[in-house]
Amino acid sequence: MANNSSSVGQQAPAVLDTSVPHAARVWNYWLGGKDNFAADREVGDQVRDVYPEIGYHGRNHCARKRSAVLSSSAIPSHGR
Repeated sequence: MANNSSSVGQQAPAVLDTSVPHAARVWNYWLGGKDNFAADREVGDQVRDVYPEIGYHGRNHCARKRSAVLSSSAIPSHGR
């Protein structure tokens, strides 16, 4: 089997299909971010129609995670 050294380790560039919603971008939309597309916003709005509090709960969850990280970083590291 011949080894073509010019193509070793090369991959085709990833294609971003903005017409397909992605969970991370939908969350970004709910949290007020700018990194989302029309398909993400459409799904986000459909879910929000069924569960109107989703944005509030998402922001609250992020705030609790941030608080946990900040408070854990204040714990003294004994002997380190």
